Amino acid sequence: MYYLIMRFILILLFTFSVSPTAFAQESQAIAPTRIEVDQDANVIRIIIEGHEVAQFTSSGLLVPGDINFGGTIRDGGGEQIKQEMKANSKASQADVNGKP
Repeated sequence: MYYLIMRFILILLFTFSVSPTAFAQESQAIAPTRIEVDQDANVIRIIIEGHEVAQFTSSGLLVPGDINFGGTIRDGGGEQIKQEMKANSKASQADVNGKP
């Protein structure tokens, strides 16, 4: 039994013997593909392969490149979109709170 306990302790020590700076360096590395929330500019940025490809702002979605789609793009009007977003927000909030 003593042997098993000592083996377990050695495994734990070996597992956590990696220097904290290695973990810090990994966590500080910026992923080339990411979503950034810029609280100062009130913008959500989509970064792919190190290039900003889209922004969500209070006025809408900004895309400097092409948009490819296979469905239908419709203009639902501002009020209809706001109602859909509100309904979606309520549904996702219910999911978070565990309500059906």
